[in-house]
Amino acid sequence: LLKKYNQKATIFIITDYINGENYLTEEQLKEIADSGLVKIESHTKTHDYLDEMNYDEQVEQAVESKERLEAITGQEVTTYCYPSGRYNQTTLDIIKDYYDFGLEMLGGVYDSDVDTNPYQIPRIYANRSMSLSTFASYLEQSRVYY
Repeated sequence: LLKKYNQKATIFIITDYINGENYLTEEQLKEIADSGLVKIESHTKTHDYLDEMNYDEQVEQAVESKERLEAITGQEVTTYCYPSGRYNQTTLDIIKDYYDFGLEMLGGVYDSDVDTNPYQIPRIYANRSMSLSTFASYLEQSRVYY
C-alpha cells in the first residue's frame, strides 16, 4: 500500500526480536529501508522498561540497538521510541548523545509550536483495534510547522 500510494512510514524496531519467529528478518529490514518509503528507527534492544534500568543498562539499550539497525540498513538512526512510553531523566541524558528525537507514548497531539523538547515528543499509540475514523481525527488535530 505504501508503494501504491507513494506514502512514507516509520517503524520502530526492537533489535533483539529481529530474525525471530513472526518478526522481520535483517534482509526484510534492509529491503524496507532501501525502498525509500520506510524509515527504520530504534525501539531499544529488549523492550524492557527504561525507567527500571541503571545508567549502563540504558546506554546498552540505546547504543546497541542504534548500531545494529544502522549496520543492517546502512542508514542513520535518529529517533528513539521509549518502550510503553516509560523513561526517566537518565534516559533523556543518555539519548541526547546518540539521537535527535525521543518519542513518548502518553497520548496527546504533537504541535511543534508547543512541544519544543525533541526528546519528549508526544505520540498516540495507534493499535489494531483503533478505527480508521479515530486515527483520522488524531491526524486532523496534529499541527506541525516547519
